[in-house]
Amino acid sequence: MGMSRIVLGFTPKAGAIFATILPQFILPGDSLWRLLLMLCAYEAILFTWLHLYGYLLSRAGQSRFGRRIQVWLQGVTGGVLLALGAKLAFEQKV
Repeated sequence: MGMSRIVLGFTPKAGAIFATILPQFILPGDSLWRLLLMLCAYEAILFTWLHLYGYLLSRAGQSRFGRRIQVWLQGVTGGVLLALGAKLAFEQKV
């Protein structure tokens, strides 16, 4: 649990969310409590999602279908990355 906090602290995604998304919901003159409440809500959602995701993958890996699930997930994520790369390669520049 402690290591995940360190990793999250150095993840650029978290910094990008705080720098780009959250300011859209904070108005000039809003209290600090509103920002803190939004940060706590974000952390709660992230914490819940990552633990649920990790738990489900752990359970899937321990099942008798674990290897097939792992191969399927690698194939799906690889296909998505290839599709995104192809889209980027053929995108028209304006």
